[in-house]
Amino acid sequence: MALASGKPFMLYVAPTAPHRSSTDGATWYPPTPPKRYANLYQGENLQAPRTPNFGVRNPTLPRKGTPRVDAAFGAYMDELFVARLRALRAVDDLVGNLVARLNESGVLNNTYVIFTSDNGYVSADFRDDEE
Repeated sequence: MALASGKPFMLYVAPTAPHRSSTDGATWYPPTPPKRYANLYQGENLQAPRTPNFGVRNPTLPRKGTPRVDAAFGAYMDELFVARLRALRAVDDLVGNLVARLNESGVLNNTYVIFTSDNGYVSADFRDDEE
């Protein structure tokens, strides 16, 4: 193990959460949180942020038809938002556990931890559901 060797090492971790998944590239499924977070935030009436671009079609993507921005669309985006939060909580656990392990091993004070994310759009901005 890298820690036991006492030599410098690099660890790259890339969880899929909070991304949606697909088996065929056409049908997308919400993120699946671990069972311990399956009911997290239940009853809290969380809502996807309604930014000025909520439901606005992305002008750079060729799409046909009229975008659907109605109550059903809003409810779907709210469900997706909560599913992402639940899955992201597991990412929080993962990072916390890694930092704790580095600390327990005595190398945390000589370690750089860099966290980055590719989740730039807010749900439903530029019709995020069309991907």
